[in-house]
Amino acid sequence: MKRFLKVLLTVVLLVMCVSCTGAQSIKETYEENGITITYPSSFNEDKLKGTFMPYPAGVDSGMGLGVVDFYYFAMPKAEVKAVLNSDTSNLTEEEIQKFTSSEGILAEVVSIDGDRDGMAFLTMLGLPEESITEVGKASDVTFYAVVFPQMMESVLEGFSEEYREEFKALQASLIEALKSAEYFKPVSAEEALVGNKISFVTTDSEGNSVSSEEIFSRNKVTMINVWATWCPPCVGELAALSQMNERLKEKGAEVVGICDDLGTAYETFKKLCEANNVTYLNLHPFDGMYQVLGLEAFPSSYFVDSEGYLISQPIVGAPADMATYESVIDSYLAGSVVSAESVEYESYVVKVSDEEGKPVAGATVQFCSDTSCVLGTTDESGCASFNAEPGVYTVHLLKVPEGYQNVSEEFTTGVSYGVTEITVRK
Repeated sequence: MKRFLKVLLTVVLLVMCVSCTGAQSIKETYEENGITITYPSSFNEDKLKGTFMPYPAGVDSGMGLGVVDFYYFAMPKAEVKAVLNSDTSNLTEEEIQKFTSSEGILAEVVSIDGDRDGMAFLTMLGLPEESITEVGKASDVTFYAVVFPQMMESVLEGFSEEYREEFKALQASLIEALKSAEYFKPVSAEEALVGNKISFVTTDSEGNSVSSEEIFSRNKVTMINVWATWCPPCVGELAALSQMNERLKEKGAEVVGICDDLGTAYETFKKLCEANNVTYLNLHPFDGMYQVLGLEAFPSSYFVDSEGYLISQPIVGAPADMATYESVIDSYLAGSVVSAESVEYESYVVKVSDEEGKPVAGATVQFCSDTSCVLGTTDESGCASFNAEPGVYTVHLLKVPEGYQNVSEEFTTGVSYGVTEITVRK
């Protein structure tokens, strides 16, 4: 139970709370989700018995799905803050139970990009159609407000009457506010990074003080590879990165590593560098690194110019083709538009072709494990890639472009990474 609470607190601590005071309605914008909403005055803190907390989770750029959860806690805000600011290990089981049982979700906004039938997708997940409302469109993105009547029914039974009535009233007001909200193309966290300037001071692996300015200024482009000694994909590309770094020197570019656990795993770090002939500069993490880089996974690679400005979206994960890194650098040096969006990782690939073997772009593919499903859209080569641990997964073709006949059968991947082919008729 305490482990569950710790996960919940991690989520809630990231929440952008609406600070509604006075009698006026409050307008809030969630850039990463593409929503500007005006909350009615009933959401003002001084009017609420419970606590209202929206959580904009952003958009998964690989799946084209975005989520904003609108949480409600059947507890006064002071009590919620007291729990959030406390050491969870010091909480009693009763305190934990009170907090977790007070949580409800007023609604969830799901955004789906591309020419996909969002209603069909959401109902396929088991949501009744009457619980889904299309609330807006922007560019190729459609926004849906979703409520969870069955789940919330059991949750509300544990609320006292005053909180139960407030929850229902807020939910109805929120749905109406979402219908009149402003919607725009979401800006993913990765996209938002481009153009930001990185500046830091840290130490290298030998303990020497270094600044980002002195590193970046000596190159036209610097690739920052953030890794960790415990990360197999990170370690697996060390030798290739070192070889690439030798080639980059002739182009006025360089690889610089930042080893996340260098301070605690120095001996392991040294052994790995020696085994993989790593000769390029490696640094200790700098203060605020996770926030500055939006770091969420290892390895992650960032590309900056001589002044430290990010010139591309980061590449998250180890690409199957190491030339992907160099292509981003070469594009910038050639004066081309830099893009790291179409990175092909070691993954499961679903390829959709017609009867003549021609690739079918724009098909919506569902990739499912025993516990969850994700969506992907085929690119110009007819492929959609899915990053997952080795195993057996099921694949469904949800939607095909106009002019093609859909295929309703279920497909199964192999245990190893590879291609699952689907043929469609015109």
